[in-house]
Amino acid sequence: IFNHQIMTIAVIATKLIPTSNQGNNQNQETDEMTMMQARYEENEASILHKQLQKAEDLKSQDAKEAERDALELMKESNIVQLHLTWMFNGDYGYGAMRQAESIRDAHGRTNKELRLIQLLCALDCNTSRARTIRAWKQLYCVQKHMLSLAIRTAIAMSKEDENGPS
Repeated sequence: IFNHQIMTIAVIATKLIPTSNQGNNQNQETDEMTMMQARYEENEASILHKQLQKAEDLKSQDAKEAERDALELMKESNIVQLHLTWMFNGDYGYGAMRQAESIRDAHGRTNKELRLIQLLCALDCNTSRARTIRAWKQLYCVQKHMLSLAIRTAIAMSKEDENGPS
């Protein structure tokens, strides 16, 4: 019985204590996962860049239509807030989510509201950054205020989702 107990303990110990080869396999798997994640993030950033570049490269008539679409979107502040929430949740893709988080977490004199509405209009309406500003200038003061409030609310909600309720 004593020998059987020693053998059982030895078998359990070999399963629990990784050999140097097992450790190398785990490190190799971790490295592969890290590389896969990096490739995924690069691919998503590339997709986002192409989408944003497409919006910047629109021809005149299409650009005017995109500007009108952006103006209509900005008039619906509740839709803007919903879509920004989706963006922060990753529904617009990983690249867009990371870009939105980067804007949200920026320090200094960054105009977060402008940058987020430009990103949203580029993805939703194919509107260039300049055309988004032109559309924003067409809003009435109360519409600008409602839009600003919607964007700030989406930012605050995304921070709360990330950090948990305060």
